[in-house]
This record gives sequence, structure tokens and C-alpha cells, in this order.
Amino acid sequence: PSPHLMEWNWANNGPLTGHSANPVYGSGVAMDLDGIVCHDAESGGAIGSPYMLPRRTACRLIVTGRQEQHRAQTEAWLHEHGALWERLMMLPNDDAGDASRIAAHKARHYAASTCGFFMESDPAQAEAIFRATAKPVICARVSRVFAA
Repeated sequence: PSPHLMEWNWANNGPLTGHSANPVYGSGVAMDLDGIVCHDAESGGAIGSPYMLPRRTACRLIVTGRQEQHRAQTEAWLHEHGALWERLMMLPNDDAGDASRIAAHKARHYAASTCGFFMESDPAQAEAIFRATAKPVICARVSRVFAA
């Protein structure tokens, strides 16, 4: 049943930007960076290589645990690989960035958005984001949707 997303194309079709008749998508999709847009140590590819890049239409929101000081390098990587995005939210430089603070950072930006769901790579963070927002979170690594 709808919504029906497949790993090979979810980042490059209408639901990414909310262009769908199904209201579950809201204004589009929010996503994690490491483990979703590029491979991390757990996603099965070479660390830092492209993974599920939004190339056809711009992703509404990317939220990462990377610190703001890495913005130029991160945006250069995204541009180099043809990724399209509207907003990239990064941790403040003074944030230590442990797992719970990163999840809270992601949840805060996702909750404030009109995105219909968040695509997260880490199962513990996916659950924490869902608990903090009460909005659906898809965890690609374990093929699970955290939802009410």
C-alpha cells in the first residue's frame, strides 16, 4: 500500500519534494547525510562514496551530525556528485555531537519542517527522532518505519 518507496529510486522521484497525491509525503522528505546520501561504515559501500543521492529534484532538507565547520567541504562533495538540496542543517561547531545530541538536532529540524518523513541510517537515532517528533522515520539500514 501507499506510500511505496524503493531504495533504488526514492531519492529521485516526486515524493522527495512532496509532488505526490498522497498527503503522507507532506512537502517532501528530510534525510540524514552519512549513511543515506553517502555511504558510512554501516551502509555497505565505500565510506564517503555516493549512495542515495537526490539528483533529479532537490531534497527539501538534509540534517547531519557534521559540524558547521565542515560546511564548505560537505557542500563541495554534494555539488561534485550532482546532489540537489534546499537546506543543509549542520551541528554548531561548539556541539560535541554525541549520538543523543545528534538525534535531538535532527529531530528539532525535522519537527520544524513540513516534511512528511525522515530517512535515517542509524536505527537508534531513527527511533529517537520518531519519539521526539511523533513523525514517521524510515531507517534504511534495517528496513523499518518508525511510526504511530
